[in-house]
Amino acid sequence: MAHGYPDFEGNKAGLYSISYWAAFEGKEIVLENAGVNQAFGAALNATRTPVAPKTFYITDVSFYAGASNAADADNNQFAALLIFLPFPGTIVLALGGNGGRTEVLERPIRVVATATVTAAIYAYANHDIDMGFTVGGYEI
Repeated sequence: MAHGYPDFEGNKAGLYSISYWAAFEGKEIVLENAGVNQAFGAALNATRTPVAPKTFYITDVSFYAGASNAADADNNQFAALLIFLPFPGTIVLALGGNGGRTEVLERPIRVVATATVTAAIYAYANHDIDMGFTVGGYEI
């Protein structure tokens, strides 16, 4: 190896995305909630407040919505997942969909120590639905 150049042989060094590197360095955190027979406008939430000096990086989000009754299975199963920082306050992520959705965030949402992040799912179907969500990431 020439003087002044990094040694990239033997997997001693590399380039990593924030979310990939966090898996090596941080504690995995998953916020989740789920409920059955949720009427139009119902909401379920989960919160996290990192303790100083930690920072929570949200790297992926997912939600699902399905009919509570078989007779409604061919109808739309609308729901929305919102992430607030703080709550109630600024919406930093909003996802909606018919039946559910999953997103791996290219740029993680950063939640600094002592700030509270809230993830909430809202039912928007015109019938009862079963719904839930997960919000994953790492605390470093």
